[in-house]
Amino acid sequence: MSERTCSQPALFQVSAAPTKRCTKCLETKPVTDFPWRKDKATPNWHSWCRDCVAAYNRQRYLLQQAQRQEYSRNWYADMRADPARFLRYSLGLAATRLGLDVDIVAQHFESHHGSCDICGGQNVKGRTRLTIDHDHESGAFRGLLCSNCNTAIGLLRDNPKLAVAAASYLAGHGK
Repeated sequence: MSERTCSQPALFQVSAAPTKRCTKCLETKPVTDFPWRKDKATPNWHSWCRDCVAAYNRQRYLLQQAQRQEYSRNWYADMRADPARFLRYSLGLAATRLGLDVDIVAQHFESHHGSCDICGGQNVKGRTRLTIDHDHESGAFRGLLCSNCNTAIGLLRDNPKLAVAAASYLAGHGK
């Protein structure tokens, strides 16, 4: 076999990476510096390089930041203006997060007139927030509790015997 020398032509020439000119910064760059656009009818390379796309998106984000903040402020103010509406909304989010049926939680809320299942309180310390009580082992919905009653059940470790013992203790000490 003869060894190939530098003066002999190569069988396979490695071509330079294809390039493309950015229509924003007007620089010629390798096509790998351009994002791939799948959102068009015919997917193709973006006409702007990644740096120009990132700079544009950042500028747009900063310009629209005040609008987003204003929208959020107005939405939250509208939601908080009606405490019952806000409570239904927050309970729906919590039910979804816990994997519970939102309709069952809403129906329970309406049937109990938005009050705690234990103490019957509706507006504890100026708050209208109720928490969803559920079995941590099975995930089953048990009811809606104010934060004080929910904390008490949690401290009693969801144990009915401890709750009865605490009740008899309080009854025996004049409460």
